[in-house]
Amino acid sequence: MSVFSQEFKVQSVEKALSRRPEQSLKQIAVTLGVGYSTLQKWIRLAKKNQLEKTESNMSKEKSPQDWNTVERFEAIVHCHHLTDDQASAYCREQGIYLHHLNTWKAEFCQNLNQQNPYINRRKQNSNKKTSVCIRS
Repeated sequence: MSVFSQEFKVQSVEKALSRRPEQSLKQIAVTLGVGYSTLQKWIRLAKKNQLEKTESNMSKEKSPQDWNTVERFEAIVHCHHLTDDQASAYCREQGIYLHHLNTWKAEFCQNLNQQNPYINRRKQNSNKKTSVCIRS
């Protein structure tokens, strides 16, 4: 799947709308190297003044890898008291999945346990399974 710049989309719409009468929209699409339905979609969006908004909305979304440590921790804390269904709804709103939260939580717990020697000694001296990170 090709990704086109916002500038290319705008210029393509301008070219399509200012085409000569003997040129079809399909010919313009072929010339530009885009799909006919894609060009139609861009024209529809442009007529509604939404073509440029589409790109800016997409750029605001972050992938899970783009979340920094503080954001990850805040998401874990936010979802700690929620049911799985509620946490999944939160994740969908944020553009992540529940497994991302669970992975981040496991990483935090692992790092915390490695950094705190008291916890490690306590675990070694105890027959019980104890964990700083209780809820999975």
